[in-house]
Amino acid sequence: MKVSFIVPVFNCGVLLNEALASIADNACADVQYEILLIDDRSSDPDTVALLARLDNADGITVIRHATNQGPARARNTGIRAATGEWIAFLDADDMLAPGTMALRLTAISQIPKLAWLAGDMLEMWKPGELVHHKTYSVDGRDGLEILPGVFELKRPTTKLVGWPNL
Repeated sequence: MKVSFIVPVFNCGVLLNEALASIADNACADVQYEILLIDDRSSDPDTVALLARLDNADGITVIRHATNQGPARARNTGIRAATGEWIAFLDADDMLAPGTMALRLTAISQIPKLAWLAGDMLEMWKPGELVHHKTYSVDGRDGLEILPGVFELKRPTTKLVGWPNL
């Protein structure tokens, strides 16, 4: 299995290393990862220099926008370039929670009809300072718990539209 991580990047060089480290820390056996860094016309010298260093790193592709187009367009650029069977979104100022990929891959392997997953996030406000956003609350009224912490939602679109982070 291959997972494509799409990371919109705009002037966040000081945080990007931690975001990338969280992907590496979540590596799972028998899973390939590709990381697509979509530079949305960064102008910060630290970000520009970091992206130049990462441009030819193993498993990382840097795609540059000619103009700043915002994170939604950066994600769409990443989707078009992705080659994985699964796509994961991670903002450059966020981190994957420890062990989250193992849990998500378990769900994928045990639930053949699974098409997408959404969950909580760890946001960095500055290097080493994380805020855990637990805004995607789910309970028995929303659907059926089919694995520990994994719910099959009755109305997933309604739930996602009401999620304040989207």
